[in-house]
Amino acid sequence: MLDLKTLRQRPEEVMEALKRRGFDLDLKLFQTLEEERKRLQSETETLQNQRNTVSKTIGKAKAGGDDVSLLVAEVGDLGERLEAAKKDFDQVQERARDFLLRIPNVPDPSVPIGSGEDENVELRAWGAKTSFNFEPADHVELAGSWLALAAAAPTATKRPNFCATPAPMTEASPRTPLARNIAVVGGYTMASRVLGFARDILIASTLGAGLISDAFFVAFKIPNFFRRLFAEGAFNAAFVPLFSGLLTTHGRD
Repeated sequence: MLDLKTLRQRPEEVMEALKRRGFDLDLKLFQTLEEERKRLQSETETLQNQRNTVSKTIGKAKAGGDDVSLLVAEVGDLGERLEAAKKDFDQVQERARDFLLRIPNVPDPSVPIGSGEDENVELRAWGAKTSFNFEPADHVELAGSWLALAAAAPTATKRPNFCATPAPMTEASPRTPLARNIAVVGGYTMASRVLGFARDILIASTLGAGLISDAFFVAFKIPNFFRRLFAEGAFNAAFVPLFSGLLTTHGRD
């Protein structure tokens, strides 16, 4: 949603920026809502202050033994007017919020002005463009009744669409029960521990205790070190975020 503070401070600038993306901002309606909001806010605060003042006067009058029936009636009248003013103020606030929700985001100044997608500026491209030996169909034609175009139209100014059926599930992988996944991972982990224990027994029975077995286990730590570093994710956990950041900042070039 567009920042209300920005629209209040620079309405003309926002209106001109929105024209660049084909949206006509009803600035007169916004100014009318703002004037009504300010009026009702001031009226609400004034009535609240008057009611507080009369309430204090009632307390003093009671302490002095004076008749407070007129003051009580006045407080009641102020309370009714205050509630009515608050209700009107909330309605104006809701109308202003609905007005803002219908305004698209302001485009960045660097965005080139164009009347359609044919005037888009290509910044960079990767690889060769795919060519087909047939005329590719538009996604709207392919989706057919899956898209609710009429329902999506009020939400944006440029070709919005809603998916009206479970179409996204057509390419979803089949769901595997959680218990099965746990059993598979746990089973293979247990098997690896049992096989590792059998390996250690076989090595001990073959080499025995001595310099040869010590040298073997020390040498065995070297491939294990690289396996933990590269195969078990330690290297990926450190390298992938750095590589992704450089790729986002500098691109593939």
